[in-house]
Amino acid sequence: MYKLYKQKNRRQPALIALATACLTLAAAAPAFAQQSIPEQLQQINESIALLNAKRQELELRAQIVAKQGEIDQLTNSGMSNMDRLRQPVVQSIEGADGKMVASLMFGSGQQQTVKQGDRIPGGWTVTKIGVDSVHISRGKEKARLNYGYEPPAAPAQIIPVPPLTSRGQ
Repeated sequence: MYKLYKQKNRRQPALIALATACLTLAAAAPAFAQQSIPEQLQQINESIALLNAKRQELELRAQIVAKQGEIDQLTNSGMSNMDRLRQPVVQSIEGADGKMVASLMFGSGQQQTVKQGDRIPGGWTVTKIGVDSVHISRGKEKARLNYGYEPPAAPAQIIPVPPLTSRGQ
């Protein structure tokens, strides 16, 4: 489903550029007919150059979005969806000369002020505090915590269901 959506979105910039070109030519048709052939060719060439520049810009923007998606996947590659939901959000970062501290807010409402090397719930260790994020790790797993205004929602309590037994017992 996502692949289909992605393919449709790749075609969309080209369709928009084509529609823009058609509308531009249709609007300019009366004036276009009064111009000499060399003037018409010059105008067409200018339109083509502009449309090519717009297409290249759209392709570059699409490449940037795709790269950002790859970076996000690599940053959070080893984590389960449940871990992402339970991650705290960064409320503030302060400090200077490499002595940074961050205030984190957890889904439970708990707040914790951390520095590099501190451990947080879930077995994570703070590996780096930058000016805009906090990096954590747990074994080979790595994650980046970003600023947020509300902590992640606490997961719903799961009630275990007893296993089914056969009727003969």
